[in-house]
Amino acid sequence: MKPAFVWVKSRVMIYSTEDADRISNMFAELTGTDEYTEEIAEGELGNITRILEVSLTKKKDIDGLFERLGEDVINWISNEIEERIDEDCSFFFRLDKQDAMSGKYRIGAGGDVISFICKVASYPAKRELAIDVLKDYFNSLPSSEHRA
Repeated sequence: MKPAFVWVKSRVMIYSTEDADRISNMFAELTGTDEYTEEIAEGELGNITRILEVSLTKKKDIDGLFERLGEDVINWISNEIEERIDEDCSFFFRLDKQDAMSGKYRIGAGGDVISFICKVASYPAKRELAIDVLKDYFNSLPSSEHRA
């Protein structure tokens, strides 16, 4: 099977009131690597926010990420492919950061999330083709027998 993604980028923000080591460890476990970049942002009131970002480009690393997400998340995002993909063949989703801290991965909303942007490998780069690539990919993952 050809790679479904050119790259997957993920980002998490660590606020000054949070345990940076715990979040960094969770992020490394989720993404399968501790080779992330870190930026420091300072708010208007002097509060510090750390921003961790990782870019996965190897098929085995990307496959590992999606396998770690688990069946519930894969089912959720695979049922919303058309709502989560843009005209540039980029696929977006977010996980709830607090749930991830307790080892549970669930789709998140709001600002306290782990965000993902995934560039779909679609040649030519057309949204309709990218949707088909994603459907095939998600159906190829373990425990995919219940997906549409």
